[in-house]
Amino acid sequence: MHITPFWSTEDYAKLNYTAEYFRDSSQLDEWKIAGHHLPNTTISIFPVTSPTEFSTKIESYFGHLQHIGICFHLLLPGHYLPLHRDAYGFYTRKYGITDINKIHRYIMFLEDSQPGHLLTVGDTIYSQWCAGDVKSFSGATPHSAINLGMTPRYTLQITGIVNE
Repeated sequence: MHITPFWSTEDYAKLNYTAEYFRDSSQLDEWKIAGHHLPNTTISIFPVTSPTEFSTKIESYFGHLQHIGICFHLLLPGHYLPLHRDAYGFYTRKYGITDINKIHRYIMFLEDSQPGHLLTVGDTIYSQWCAGDVKSFSGATPHSAINLGMTPRYTLQITGIVNE
C-alpha cells in the first residue's frame, strides 16, 4: 500500500515525543538475557489522542478498519526494537478484544528510507521505502525496528480491526 504524502516534516518532527521502553517486561527480560543493551531499545512515541486534520485524512485510507489507533514513532540513531511480538495490551483493554489475531497493524513511513533504517516483518527485511509506503502485519507476527543510520527514523503506526 502507498499513500501519496500530503504531510511535511513540520507535521511530525517537532511533536512532543516521549521515549519509552517496550511495554512487555517479560520481553525486556528476554532481550536483556540475549545481550541487548536496553537503553538503546527505547522508542519515542506521540499518540494521537484526539482527531486532527492529519489523523482524519490518514483514517480515510483505512476505511476497512474499526477502532483505529494512530501513533507517531521516532527511532533515534543507534536505537532499535529487537525481534518481538506485540501484545497490544492497551489496545485490547480499551476495546475489549480477546483475540489479538483480529488486530491489524500498519507501519507507514513518513520519509524516504535512509542508509541504516530497517524494518523486519516475519522473515522479510525492508530497507528501501518511499515516504507513504505502508507495511502491515497482524496478531503476533514477529517484527523489529532498527535505526543503525545517522538520521532519525519517523513512522506512523496505525492499528485497527477489519470491519466485519
